[in-house]
Amino acid sequence: MMPGLQAIGKAEPAAPLLDAVQWNAYLWCRAAESGGSNRRMALSALTRFLGDTPLRVFLKLLVVSFLVGLVMHAFGWSPMDVFYGIRQFFVDLWNLGFHAIDRFLGYILLGAAIVVPVFILLRIASYRK
Repeated sequence: MMPGLQAIGKAEPAAPLLDAVQWNAYLWCRAAESGGSNRRMALSALTRFLGDTPLRVFLKLLVVSFLVGLVMHAFGWSPMDVFYGIRQFFVDLWNLGFHAIDRFLGYILLGAAIVVPVFILLRIASYRK
């Protein structure tokens, strides 16, 4: 076992973390011990990343792309229409947010037009006492 690695099930103190070079060397040693080839390890890593074998993932993507293309063609959409629709959604959301803030500030100014003069008059009236 490489230094820096802890055997599972043994009551040893926690080992320090391995740096990238040590970890890479450990993986290569494990591959050599198991008799695995570099190609199989690379394919295994690719399979783990994709979630399935590359051919099956390609076939799934091909089927889903066909179905999405069929639906988009039926509605007369293009990829740019989808992009502009998403962009317009966020622009409208942005504008709606600022419109709500503008309306909120308008209510505050409307209330302040009454409250502030009344407050000043009450302070003046209580100042005489």
